[in-house]
Amino acid sequence: MKFRSVRGRLTFYIISVILVLTLIRLSIIYFVKSRDMIEDMTESLNNTVEIGVNAVKRPLWDFDLKNVEDIAATIIMDENVAEVVITDQNGNIIVRKTKLFDDEERRFLSRSRQIFFEDHHIGNIMISLTDKYYNQKKMHDIIYEVFLGLLEITVLGWIILWISAHITRPLIRITEVANQIALGNLDSSLEVKSHDEIGSLEETIQTMQRQIREHIGEIESNHSEIQALYEETTAMNEELENLVGTLDRNYQETIMVLANAIEANDSYTRGHCDRVQKYSMLLAEKIGMNARDKRNLNMAAILHDIGKIGVPMEILNKETPLTDDEFNQIKRHCDIGYQILKDIEFLSDSAQIILQHHERYDGKGYNNGIKGEDIMLESRIITIADAYDAMTSSRAYRKTPLTREQAISELIKGKENQFDGKLVDAFLGVLKAEVNEF
Repeated sequence: MKFRSVRGRLTFYIISVILVLTLIRLSIIYFVKSRDMIEDMTESLNNTVEIGVNAVKRPLWDFDLKNVEDIAATIIMDENVAEVVITDQNGNIIVRKTKLFDDEERRFLSRSRQIFFEDHHIGNIMISLTDKYYNQKKMHDIIYEVFLGLLEITVLGWIILWISAHITRPLIRITEVANQIALGNLDSSLEVKSHDEIGSLEETIQTMQRQIREHIGEIESNHSEIQALYEETTAMNEELENLVGTLDRNYQETIMVLANAIEANDSYTRGHCDRVQKYSMLLAEKIGMNARDKRNLNMAAILHDIGKIGVPMEILNKETPLTDDEFNQIKRHCDIGYQILKDIEFLSDSAQIILQHHERYDGKGYNNGIKGEDIMLESRIITIADAYDAMTSSRAYRKTPLTREQAISELIKGKENQFDGKLVDAFLGVLKAEVNEF
């Protein structure tokens, strides 16, 4: 059983004890009183039937029955007597007086005694008492005893409750103060009025209050310093953000300078790097690439052809088929771009992407002939974006670009050969969304 307070717990236990004691007292009273009543009635009956020379003036056999009738009539008048029977010494009934009574009133106790006159046995008398008298007297005595018992227990209960309230009062006060402390109110205080365990607990709570106040004071005293440090840190962060923004703009400007340098050598590829960057980022967004990898992909897509700076202009702008030697020089642009960028810290990852952007999914690409997922994901993305833009734009070797549908058909043909099939499917979704948008 759960209790909301110590006082409630004590009250429950006290009431339980009172009820148990009351039941025990009732049981004892009932059985003991019943026994005592039988003994008392037996003694009373014994005293009643001791009839001697003062009760009977004449012998019973002198045929003067008036005196015997008077004795029986007197005894039967008692409300507790049910029957009186007087016999002679031979057992012959001389007088019988029987009282009429209800069915509930039955004979309960009978006693027979001899009658003597001048030391001679002259007869016998038997008196029977009623059950009603016994029950009434027993219940009266029991109720009286129960009333006294309840009165005693009630007084005792109130005394115990008063004592328990006196004991629990400081506990209740301690609980209230503890709750106030838990809510942040430190103004409540306790007065130590005892030197027992409760007094020790009150002293402990007082110590806790002082310590909490001291800590709060320290926090408040340091608040201004913390606030000043916060403002200083905020200013430094703003300055750092400005520096990072400036640095990032410088990076972007550097990249754009490099990208412009690429397109300066090849008039047919103007805008090609921007479009490859656009397609690559759309595809990266489609497959859920993380921010760091998208940053490296973005710079690699813009600079993927930077190595063409090292390829002669006449080869880049040649309209007739390239010789094997000329094609070999074209293939070197991936490695040249890698060599240009690898030592620039913020472009080192992008340089690795550029090195692999002409590898094929089946391993027949250049420069290192790697295949499948050994090729960097960013490089596989640029491969698709680069091929699609090359097919849909004019080149020195092909004045008329392929249509959108033709380019898509070529991408599908190249799945799992030149291109990563899953990335091709995702890229087709990007193209479809682009058409719906515009």
